[in-house]
Amino acid sequence: MHPELGMRSPSHRPRRAARGARRGLLLGLCLWLVADHHTTDAKKAKPSGGNVTIEALFDGVQPAIRECALTHGIYKGATAVELQATIMVARDGRVFSAQVIANLTPKADGKKADPLQTCVGDTLRKMKFPESGDTFRKLLRSWKFATA
Repeated sequence: MHPELGMRSPSHRPRRAARGARRGLLLGLCLWLVADHHTTDAKKAKPSGGNVTIEALFDGVQPAIRECALTHGIYKGATAVELQATIMVARDGRVFSAQVIANLTPKADGKKADPLQTCVGDTLRKMKFPESGDTFRKLLRSWKFATA
């Protein structure tokens, strides 16, 4: 305090302001943590469908995938078609991406796997999976078709 003025010096004001800002920051942090904890409990995801449900969905598209393999592989001279698919499924159950790799046997110059990969990819992108709590789910699937 200044003895002449009877008041505190200006150097005390910044400390008091900094102390108030720290209190406000701590209060805000505490409120955020409490609010974040409650929203996490409230947003618990619905239980996702198990492997049985997903297998049933793949069994449902099996005829369409078989038709793709026949039309773009077997009928064009391949004796065997091997498909490997990587499917990314979003939280809401829609297919976000589907990557298909097709191997035709015997490998010949005239046989291209691009139409087959496109056909299978389009079929997989039409699928609708159960909702999940995960942001993305990665599903791997493979098929083999061959002539006797």
